[in-house]
Amino acid sequence: MPYKGKESDGIVVRFAIIIKMFVNLITFNNPTMKNLFGIILLSLAFSFAGMAQNTENQTAQDWNKQGLDHFKKFEYKVAYECFSKAIEMKADYAEAYYNRGMTWFQLPAGSYSCNDGCTDLKKAKELGFKMKKDDLSKNGCE
Repeated sequence: MPYKGKESDGIVVRFAIIIKMFVNLITFNNPTMKNLFGIILLSLAFSFAGMAQNTENQTAQDWNKQGLDHFKKFEYKVAYECFSKAIEMKADYAEAYYNRGMTWFQLPAGSYSCNDGCTDLKKAKELGFKMKKDDLSKNGCE
């Protein structure tokens, strides 16, 4: 099973950056600037914390859409994790299987040895997803 905490990794990194910036505030000599930046950073920290909690309420369709957004940005590992989350939530989600399968072929070799793109593409087809004629053959899945 793929690493499950991946969807929150970006938020954790952003939160760590905010904490680092907050620590750097101590070096400001101007108390007004210190207070202003402190308020801004705390607001950002709370908004990122809220974003992390919102992922718990996402549907399979939301995860699939988020995966497509990451795929378009060439963020294939994150996209793969999003599609996996969609499939975990809805085991018969043909489009998510198709998307995860196509994403798998964009990943470095061996990234996810427990799954392969051909298996996902065949599962999508089995579930009734209408794919292009050559989707299976161009990826060596026939």
